[in-house]
Amino acid sequence: CFQDYKDHTSPDGINALAVFVKKPFISPAPDAEATAYPYKSGELLGYYWDWEILYCDEGIFDCTSGGIAHKHAISRMIAKKRPNAE
Repeated sequence: CFQDYKDHTSPDGINALAVFVKKPFISPAPDAEATAYPYKSGELLGYYWDWEILYCDEGIFDCTSGGIAHKHAISRMIAKKRPNAE
């Protein structure tokens, strides 16, 4: 899916992404979908190795979706397509 985003972004264009990441010390969400794909720490950077990374961080936040308190780990990144990137 990320390659499609990259392919359809103009040179000097921006992609802003946020994905859940798997952490061994955080239990899966009680309402997690069976088809959900938790990414690994740093995985977004691997997909955007040829772009300029403007911002990248990871964090943990509290959530009460489904009426049950739990936590999520998230990776956020903003990347700019280089003029000569494909």
